[in-house]
Amino acid sequence: SSNSILMTVNPNATPSVIVSTPSTTICSGASVTFTATVTNAGATPFYQWKINGMNTGTNSSTYSSSTLVNNNQISCTVTSSNACNTINPVSSNVVAMTVLPSPSAPVASSNSPVSAVSVLNLYASTIATATYYWTGPNGFNSSTQNPVIPNATTNMSGKYYVSATVNGCTSRADSTVVNVTATPLPVAISGVTISEAGTFINGVKMKLTGTSLDSMYTAADGQYQFDVLQGASAVITPSKNNDLIGYNGISSFDIVMMQRHIGAIQLLPSPYKIIAADVNGSGSVNSIDISLTKALILQNITTFPGNKLWAFANSSFVFTDPIHPFPYEDSRSYSNATAASDQNFIGMKLGDVNNSWDPYIAKVQSPEALTFVTENKQAVCGEIVEIPVTVKDFNNISGFQFTISWDAAVLEFMEVNNGSLNMDYGTLQTENGKLTVLWATDDLNGLNISDGQAIFIIKLRAKGSAGQSSVVSINSDITVMEAVNKDLELVSINAENSLVKITGATGIEQLGHEAYHLLQNEPNPFATSTKITFIIPAKEDVKISIYDIFGKEVAAFTGTYNNGAHSILWDGSDFSGNRLSVGTYFYRMETGSYSEVRKMVLFK
Repeated sequence: SSNSILMTVNPNATPSVIVSTPSTTICSGASVTFTATVTNAGATPFYQWKINGMNTGTNSSTYSSSTLVNNNQISCTVTSSNACNTINPVSSNVVAMTVLPSPSAPVASSNSPVSAVSVLNLYASTIATATYYWTGPNGFNSSTQNPVIPNATTNMSGKYYVSATVNGCTSRADSTVVNVTATPLPVAISGVTISEAGTFINGVKMKLTGTSLDSMYTAADGQYQFDVLQGASAVITPSKNNDLIGYNGISSFDIVMMQRHIGAIQLLPSPYKIIAADVNGSGSVNSIDISLTKALILQNITTFPGNKLWAFANSSFVFTDPIHPFPYEDSRSYSNATAASDQNFIGMKLGDVNNSWDPYIAKVQSPEALTFVTENKQAVCGEIVEIPVTVKDFNNISGFQFTISWDAAVLEFMEVNNGSLNMDYGTLQTENGKLTVLWATDDLNGLNISDGQAIFIIKLRAKGSAGQSSVVSINSDITVMEAVNKDLELVSINAENSLVKITGATGIEQLGHEAYHLLQNEPNPFATSTKITFIIPAKEDVKISIYDIFGKEVAAFTGTYNNGAHSILWDGSDFSGNRLSVGTYFYRMETGSYSEVRKMVLFK
């Protein structure tokens, strides 16, 4: 028999491997380590790591990476070193990784250089939902996005770093270098003056007060700039009263809108327009503002109280109640000045609530037209001429204004009286032959007046020589011609002007003797005596009576006169020979079938 062989039969082993990692959620760029734990794989198993099924790494029980991306699949294949295996090689579990994106680094900046004891501002650009972390010299750290460090010192100079964290992932750090100087540095504060509509306003005086004093005027682009010491206190206040034409942009249109606002019929649509309507700066809009605005349009005044023509508001000011904007900020203040731009102001032309001073603002024009008519007249020297101003096509009108002019060498202004309208007048230039007129209503329907109706009557005394004449014209010499209808549309104005002719020295030869005439006394007004001339067509009794303004007869002359012209002289005395007081008097001519009254003025 043969030899015997002793067999050793090893049992079959089943190897296995499990891959693990501390966290399956990491931030982009973070390093992560995976560990393969094996069983029944012998003393020297072989490890093959895989990412998404592709070989990676080395023959090691661990694998580390900092370049994984979201949804990477990590696994490991192990080849056992045992001789007997039920399966070989063997694959591990798959670890799915969630890789969160790291935020971009915030951009770091500052207001450097800054002066000692001033404020150091650090700035980090905004990253949505981020938290921030700053570090810097002398152990500085802050979790505020934009740290504010008061009373800066020179040892705060150096490099400051900031990083942002979103969903637990922190960005790389960005840095900014800060320089804190021992001596104060100049910084610029700048801005523009603009209208509510965005039009630049030039010629605005910008006044700097506080630690230093300065002033300047804005240019055509509305720009201003002051250089102040960093950390200083400063106040910037704008003002403007240098308009070549103070009433530019202010008209009956504005009066209509202001009246509607005061009556709560149609409120002004913005806080800036309400501020513009408060022309006296009282903090409210009322009838005094209306009166002052009318006076400026008519040129009875040349500026508003306080020598103001404009108001200005800090453009950053927030009106808590736009319908009641008072008080508001009309300056900008800095307790610790730093460089600042866009320090703008909104300018409002006082009295101009529709921004018509601004040539870039479109005006709504009605297709309709309104006509004002004056009558031709003839007068002798010394005679008072009454010229009614009548209208045509006065339909749904809410306001109008214009200047009425004449030759002051030929005609002298005496007075103006209302007709069908309660008008406002400017009489300061009547010695130069110019009267300004204005009317406005707050009625939303405007007003209708029949054609030919007189809205006012102007009385002029003929003072020129025979043969001279004067045009009485409606124009824009002082107060610009303008009319506005109920819908706040501009209405064109047509003017039918008139001519006043001066006849002979007495006028008697022109008038003829075939009718009754009572001529204007001459001179008028008078101080010592005046001549009253009348004409009758036939011989009869005539009485000339003189009355005071209360209707009391104070003097009278009676007589029988042949046909023709006759004159009496009155020395201003009453029936008893006493000198009457200065004032207005009326004289009446009475015959059996005729009566006429005229007015004269006695002065010292």
